[in-house]
Amino acid sequence: MVACFGLPRTELGDLDQIIGLSRREVDMITSWSSPAGWTGADDPAQPPPGLGKCLLKVGGRPGVPVKVQITGAATRVVRQCR
Repeated sequence: MVACFGLPRTELGDLDQIIGLSRREVDMITSWSSPAGWTGADDPAQPPPGLGKCLLKVGGRPGVPVKVQITGAATRVVRQCR
């Protein structure tokens, strides 16, 4: 099993040779690595486009896009550790 988070297109060539990514999967993964738009780039409340998103891929099967969400309890722990 492979979990692919946001990656630029240049880094997907070798991975594609190993696990075989469709054009749609490549487009999805690269869109997650894109920076926030001009209006959201300076706004810390605006999350990056790929935050928590990944593609789970097993063998030659189609990938399953997943969005991981941090719970309120985990957020509080992170804030306390800063």
